[in-house]
Amino acid sequence: MNNPLRIAGPIPSHVLEKMNPADRPKGKAGMTMQEVYARAAVRSEREIQEQIANYLRQKNIPFHRARMDKKTTGTIGWPDFTFPYRGRFYGVEVKFGGNHESPEQAKCLGMIQDNGGIGVVVRTLQEVVTLLSK
Repeated sequence: MNNPLRIAGPIPSHVLEKMNPADRPKGKAGMTMQEVYARAAVRSEREIQEQIANYLRQKNIPFHRARMDKKTTGTIGWPDFTFPYRGRFYGVEVKFGGNHESPEQAKCLGMIQDNGGIGVVVRTLQEVVTLLSK
Protein backbone atom coordinates (compact mmCIF):
# COMPACT_ATOMS: atom_id res chain seq x y z
CA MET A 1 0.00 0.00 0.00
CA ASN A 2 1.29 3.45 -0.87
CA ASN A 3 1.88 5.99 1.88
CA PRO A 4 -0.57 8.84 1.14
CA LEU A 5 1.64 11.35 3.01
CA ARG A 6 4.67 10.75 0.78
CA ILE A 7 5.64 13.95 -1.04
CA ALA A 8 7.27 13.73 -4.43
CA GLY A 9 9.89 16.43 -4.99
CA PRO A 10 11.03 19.25 -2.75
CA ILE A 11 8.76 20.60 -0.04
CA PRO A 12 7.74 24.19 -0.81
CA SER A 13 9.29 26.86 1.39
CA HIS A 14 5.89 28.08 2.66
CA VAL A 15 5.18 24.56 3.95
CA LEU A 16 8.63 24.16 5.54
CA GLU A 17 8.14 27.46 7.40
CA LYS A 18 5.09 26.00 9.15
CA MET A 19 6.82 22.74 10.08
CA ASN A 20 8.66 22.10 13.31
CA PRO A 21 12.40 22.17 12.34
CA ALA A 22 12.85 18.75 13.99
CA ASP A 23 10.26 17.26 11.62
CA ARG A 24 11.82 18.65 8.45
CA PRO A 25 13.99 16.52 6.15
CA LYS A 26 17.70 16.62 6.93
CA GLY A 27 20.09 18.81 4.93
CA LYS A 28 19.19 21.29 2.20
CA ALA A 29 15.83 19.62 1.51
CA GLY A 30 14.58 20.75 4.90
CA MET A 31 15.70 24.38 4.60
CA THR A 32 13.45 27.32 3.74
CA MET A 33 14.65 29.71 1.04
CA GLN A 34 15.41 32.29 3.74
CA GLU A 35 17.64 29.75 5.53
CA VAL A 36 19.37 28.84 2.25
CA TYR A 37 20.10 32.53 1.54
CA ALA A 38 21.33 33.12 5.10
CA ARG A 39 23.71 30.16 4.84
CA ALA A 40 25.01 31.40 1.47
CA ALA A 41 25.56 34.90 2.91
CA VAL A 42 27.61 33.50 5.79
CA ARG A 43 29.68 31.43 3.38
CA SER A 44 30.22 34.46 1.11
CA GLU A 45 31.08 36.71 4.05
CA ARG A 46 33.58 34.10 5.24
CA GLU A 47 35.16 34.06 1.75
CA ILE A 48 35.51 37.86 1.75
CA GLN A 49 37.08 37.70 5.20
CA GLU A 50 39.58 35.11 3.98
CA GLN A 51 40.51 37.34 1.02
CA ILE A 52 41.06 40.27 3.39
CA ALA A 53 43.14 38.15 5.79
CA ASN A 54 45.32 36.96 2.90
CA TYR A 55 45.77 40.53 1.65
CA LEU A 56 46.81 41.77 5.11
CA ARG A 57 49.27 38.86 5.43
CA GLN A 58 50.68 39.70 1.99
CA LYS A 59 51.21 43.31 3.08
CA ASN A 60 52.78 42.11 6.35
CA ILE A 61 50.12 43.93 8.39
CA PRO A 62 49.46 42.32 11.79
CA PHE A 63 45.76 41.85 12.50
CA HIS A 64 43.25 40.28 14.81
CA ARG A 65 40.33 38.48 13.21
CA ALA A 66 37.20 37.59 15.11
CA ARG A 67 36.01 33.98 14.73
CA MET A 68 32.76 33.46 12.86
CA ASP A 69 32.17 29.92 14.04
CA LYS A 70 31.87 30.56 17.77
CA LYS A 71 29.97 32.91 20.00
CA THR A 72 32.20 35.81 20.99
CA THR A 73 33.77 35.96 24.41
CA GLY A 74 34.99 39.50 23.72
CA THR A 75 33.22 42.82 23.31
CA ILE A 76 29.82 42.45 21.63
CA GLY A 77 29.92 44.28 18.30
CA TRP A 78 33.73 44.24 17.97
CA PRO A 79 34.71 44.42 14.26
CA ASP A 80 35.74 41.36 12.27
CA PHE A 81 39.26 42.77 11.75
CA THR A 82 41.32 45.14 13.87
CA PHE A 83 44.84 46.19 12.95
CA PRO A 84 47.34 49.04 13.02
CA TYR A 85 48.50 50.51 9.74
CA ARG A 86 50.72 53.55 9.19
CA GLY A 87 50.05 54.97 12.62
CA ARG A 88 46.27 54.48 12.52
CA PHE A 89 44.01 51.92 14.16
CA TYR A 90 41.50 50.22 11.86
CA GLY A 91 38.30 48.41 12.75
CA VAL A 92 36.80 46.66 9.72
CA GLU A 93 33.41 44.96 9.77
CA VAL A 94 32.71 42.70 6.79
CA LYS A 95 29.17 42.41 5.45
CA PHE A 96 27.87 40.57 2.40
CA GLY A 97 25.31 41.91 -0.05
CA GLY A 98 22.62 44.04 1.55
CA ASN A 99 23.37 42.97 5.13
CA HIS A 100 23.97 45.80 7.58
CA GLU A 101 25.89 46.01 10.82
CA SER A 102 24.03 45.41 14.07
CA PRO A 103 23.41 48.30 16.47
CA GLU A 104 26.26 46.97 18.66
CA GLN A 105 28.62 46.85 15.68
CA ALA A 106 27.67 50.38 14.60
CA LYS A 107 28.27 51.61 18.16
CA CYS A 108 31.68 49.93 18.33
CA LEU A 109 32.75 51.33 14.93
CA GLY A 110 31.61 54.77 16.09
CA MET A 111 33.65 54.48 19.27
CA ILE A 112 36.72 53.57 17.21
CA GLN A 113 36.18 56.69 15.09
CA ASP A 114 35.56 58.85 18.18
CA ASN A 115 38.97 57.78 19.45
CA GLY A 116 40.86 58.67 16.27
CA GLY A 117 40.69 55.31 14.54
CA ILE A 118 39.04 54.29 11.31
CA GLY A 119 35.94 52.17 11.72
CA VAL A 120 34.28 51.00 8.52
CA VAL A 121 31.97 48.43 6.98
CA VAL A 122 33.28 46.80 3.80
CA ARG A 123 31.68 44.40 1.33
CA THR A 124 34.67 43.54 -0.88
CA LEU A 125 38.42 43.12 -0.73
CA GLN A 126 38.74 46.03 -3.16
CA GLU A 127 37.21 48.38 -0.55
CA VAL A 128 39.97 47.41 1.90
CA VAL A 129 42.65 47.86 -0.76
CA THR A 130 41.26 51.34 -1.56
CA LEU A 131 40.97 52.23 2.14
CA LEU A 132 44.61 51.36 2.85
CA SER A 133 45.92 53.10 -0.27
CA LYS A 134 44.64 56.52 0.88
